[in-house]
Amino acid sequence: MKTAAFARSFWFALLPTAAVLLFCLHLSWKHEYRKLPPRIGAPIWAKSYVAFYDLDDNHGNIDYYLFHTGILGFGARIQQADLLLFGTSHVQFGLSAGQLGQKLSVAEGHPVKVFNLALASSVLSTIGDIVAANHLHDKPAVFDLFVLDNPAHNVAANFMLGALSSNDLDAYVQVGKCWTEFWRDWLLDDLLPNLRIGNPARHGKTIIFKRFLKFTAIRDSTNGDVIALWVPTGLVYPKSNQPGRPIDNSFQPYASLPNGGVGRHLQNNILQAQHIHAIYTLLPFDGSNLGTVPADAQPFIPISPNGLVTWDGSHLLGESRTLATERLFEGMEKLGIHIGPSTPP
Repeated sequence: MKTAAFARSFWFALLPTAAVLLFCLHLSWKHEYRKLPPRIGAPIWAKSYVAFYDLDDNHGNIDYYLFHTGILGFGARIQQADLLLFGTSHVQFGLSAGQLGQKLSVAEGHPVKVFNLALASSVLSTIGDIVAANHLHDKPAVFDLFVLDNPAHNVAANFMLGALSSNDLDAYVQVGKCWTEFWRDWLLDDLLPNLRIGNPARHGKTIIFKRFLKFTAIRDSTNGDVIALWVPTGLVYPKSNQPGRPIDNSFQPYASLPNGGVGRHLQNNILQAQHIHAIYTLLPFDGSNLGTVPADAQPFIPISPNGLVTWDGSHLLGESRTLATERLFEGMEKLGIHIGPSTPP
């Protein structure tokens, strides 16, 4: 009885004390929080989704799981697309499937659906996997040539390997982990600080207040377009809190890559067997003139760097994405490329 009475007394004393401490911590954090950039807007169910969150974690990039397995309706939307966009993060941020679809629909006189299947660090082997896993065939696709290479010379990055061998259950688990962590941090971000123990000699503090929310990208569920990219210091895309940078070909960060980072034409037997009809392009980036576009990468649609602005020398900002997509559309029209209705699976 004495033990039970002590336990009751302990909890009756602890809970109010903890509540008061949390409330004081909340008030203190609110004062600091007002000085921070606003958190990213939350995704809207069935319209947008968190595509990657806190990329230090293996499950941080879930696009690989969604596009490989086709769960949550992604398989159907990919199948129903009349035109696909493939490439790395250059295409994720540099081309708009929604805008291109609207332009093509008017030009063709019938609805044209475009889906952005670009993946960060994508190589030809991951593209081939998506084509095979979704049983895609007889579809036109735009391929950005940045680091596009034959799978015999490229291996998927380590964080892709689990996704490319995943089943539906694996995908649901990884997506659930990513989205649960995002919503937990998004809800706590303006309520309480994320306390960390610091090194006084290095940080000048023993207790460090950090925000909960981490590196986040949100994409459109209907067409794969990136809607926003956010880091704890503020919004990066479609607008950045830092001045944009025009394309600078005097700076060549990819000079150590074969052909300056400009890839090869397609030689993938899966794509050929599935009759994926390639249209090539190359979104400008710092030093993109260092490489040579392969002569047999045809048809090729050049995109002029004039007026294009990046946030880091490689990835276009939102207004430049609009301009680059317009130039791609104009190039398709100039070459007489027509996009017909999608072939049923």
